[in-house]
Amino acid sequence: MDPNKAEISRLEALPQDLVGDIVAKIGATSAEDFHNRILSCK
Repeated sequence: MDPNKAEISRLEALPQDLVGDIVAKIGATSAEDFHNRILSCK
């Protein structure tokens, strides 16, 4: 693996509209889950 290449995560490789749908479903079930998701990402 080339050390000069930035490795992207699988989540970052997903289309933004799909990520939005996932986040919306997480937020719909629990505000705490949504908050924890925000804390776990860049």
